[in-house]
Amino acid sequence: MYMSTENKLFQQFHDEGYVVFKNALNADLLNKLNQQCEQLTDLYMEKYSNIVSCSSRSLRETKDFKLLDFFNNNRNYCPRANRKDIDLDVIKNLFYETRFYNFAKKVLSSEDELVLFQEYSIRSVVPHSFSENITGWHQDASDKNPDLEMVIFWAPISGAETGGLKIIPKSHRLGAVEHSDTPPFYHVKNAILDNYLDGEISLDLEPGDCVMFHHHMFHTARANLSNKIRWSIDFRYQTLSQFERKRVGLIL
Repeated sequence: MYMSTENKLFQQFHDEGYVVFKNALNADLLNKLNQQCEQLTDLYMEKYSNIVSCSSRSLRETKDFKLLDFFNNNRNYCPRANRKDIDLDVIKNLFYETRFYNFAKKVLSSEDELVLFQEYSIRSVVPHSFSENITGWHQDASDKNPDLEMVIFWAPISGAETGGLKIIPKSHRLGAVEHSDTPPFYHVKNAILDNYLDGEISLDLEPGDCVMFHHHMFHTARANLSNKIRWSIDFRYQTLSQFERKRVGLIL
């Protein structure tokens, strides 16, 4: 029986817990994302200008060179996830992109409007040699918030050489599992995780690609072993009815 591309993607999401969209972000969207990264870089530099100084060379360079020079000697100030200073129009451009929005509605079986979950960010991860800024294996809806239902969107702004995501396909079928609060990161308990690590895969995505995955998917950030900053954007779809019930989210 013939199955449409949309239905094939939906079936893959159901079976594997994720779908990759290749070359799905157009040049205009990528340009706006890069402009946002440049603006965030300027904000970082201004915020800490009274604490540390950068070389005159770095101030004339690109955003990556600026931040690398800055944070090489000031690791305590390494940026992680930025939400407060993001231009929401940048999020809107992606959130309401027809292909992604309609796919999330289908996955969430929603006739309602979808809203933005409160956790969204543009992340800037410095190279591994400068920072141990790597998350542990986790679920975005776990034993701490088992009632949440979301579709997670993640897209790189930098190239695959800066690292990206690792996931464990089909782990979403386990539902919400126990997590540990032991430092340095909130993560799936090792007694559970060890049974599934053999199935992990790396998502080597380039700018223009994105992945949408299930809220119970085991995932983690990969180390950035390049000499560049890893920039990425992530956000989460949820239904309006869930927002109204939990008051956790943001109507764009």
